[in-house]
Amino acid sequence: QFLTVPRESYAGDANRDQLVQPDAGKLFTRLRTDEPVTITAARRDPAGGTGNSGEARTPESPAPTFSGNTADEDICG
Repeated sequence: QFLTVPRESYAGDANRDQLVQPDAGKLFTRLRTDEPVTITAARRDPAGGTGNSGEARTPESPAPTFSGNTADEDICG
């Protein structure tokens, strides 16, 4: 499966992205230690964003899930 790392627009340059921490670090740790990764559909907020701005955090679950798209989805419509 394909998964994008949790990211957001870089404040200093809108043409660049930065990783959302600590989510990106947790994802890389799970991949490095060969632990399973659960993927959930990307969340949309009412303004049309992806919901991964890193501003509001929910309590951690025992098995972290990461929002994103997988390669089996037709994102081009």
